[in-house]
Amino acid sequence: QWQSYTEVASRVEALAAGLWKLDLVPMAPDGRRFLGFFMKNNRDWVVGALSCFRLGVTVVPMYDTLGPETVEYIQGQTLATTVICTAVELPKLLKACPFSHVVVTGPVPPALLAQAKASKAFRSLLFADVEKLGAANVSLLPSVPQPEPADLAMLCYTSGTTGNPKGAMLSHRNILAAIANAAYPEWGL
Repeated sequence: QWQSYTEVASRVEALAAGLWKLDLVPMAPDGRRFLGFFMKNNRDWVVGALSCFRLGVTVVPMYDTLGPETVEYIQGQTLATTVICTAVELPKLLKACPFSHVVVTGPVPPALLAQAKASKAFRSLLFADVEKLGAANVSLLPSVPQPEPADLAMLCYTSGTTGNPKGAMLSHRNILAAIANAAYPEWGL
């Protein structure tokens, strides 16, 4: 289902406000904020990432292709307390979850959702509910500090061919330069 830029921008603001209001992206000891993304790329992945960029929160993608123990390894390095996933990844987190909060996006079978809600290992929330709460609280966003160009925007882990996965750091400046280069290759960035 198509959404306009205006609709997506509203969703981004709402999700950002919901994440902030629920304190789902607390500051780690190193002074950064991290949010895990344990799912395949989809529309809500993009809304989530843009919400993080709005808040100055570092996006930490995690994919099954890196191996099952990688999620725990990455969480241990970043100390992220929250992860966004879909119903596909939720059973893996029900078995072993290093996160305090799991935000589930997309359709979730009722039995699986009940299992997640009953979990003592983590608090489960629906992406749509975080968005809905945030829509009623977008007025708090002007008080959230804006990220600087050199701030860490994304921490992408590579497969660990010589050991554990390594995190490749991308700043907000890196991401904007890549977008500008793709949109205007004649600039030669």
